[in-house]
Amino acid sequence: AAGTDPEDDQSVPNLPPTAITLEGAQISENMPADSLVGQLHVTDPDDPEGTGAYFLEILGPDENATLPFQVDGEGRLVTSESLDFEHLDLYEITVRATDAGGLSLEATFAIEVLDVERPMIGSLQVQQDGGVYFASAYTQTPERAPLTERGVIVSDQANAQPGDEGTRIIAASLDGNSFTVEVTGLTQDEKQYLRGYAISEEGIAFGRTTAVIPSGDSEEQSKNPFAG
Repeated sequence: AAGTDPEDDQSVPNLPPTAITLEGAQISENMPADSLVGQLHVTDPDDPEGTGAYFLEILGPDENATLPFQVDGEGRLVTSESLDFEHLDLYEITVRATDAGGLSLEATFAIEVLDVERPMIGSLQVQQDGGVYFASAYTQTPERAPLTERGVIVSDQANAQPGDEGTRIIAASLDGNSFTVEVTGLTQDEKQYLRGYAISEEGIAFGRTTAVIPSGDSEEQSKNPFAG
């Protein structure tokens, strides 16, 4: 009951909630706003079936502080912005549950932000077929941070990165764990460097650099000793 009802001699005084529980308390970094953290549940002696309505709110450590979480209309704890593991990997939040009679209870929970690793890419395998060059590589990335781009960097510099002067990108399909691209635009008898790359929301990874010197139907190919 939501309080003593003078017109109902069977009514009893309203009692406050006795427990707040959170089912799920982890979230991967870089997830978009409104991503699910967990489901909140309220235990109330006046609501044995757990079907009552409660006002759920998140309290900051002080009046001016805001936390990157909110409670949606279904009682789920969700993010209000993307979280960064490197910035903060553990949040402490206090949830207040208020019943229809205005009585409330507070509970504190620790929310863990999970680190997501950068992608990995293997060294390029370069082959020539009838004067046409192909470069292949294997990539691997965590499920929580899928690849957004991968391919081959072609440059006159040994350890070039996208955007460097004298550098161009040959983008590859994101299908599968490996890719192969045709390397076009190579200049005959001029050493050029090929380097695989893979990008996710967590950053960019590079493979070892391979140097090629197109010369007729043959190639001189060697690993760059300064490649990372």
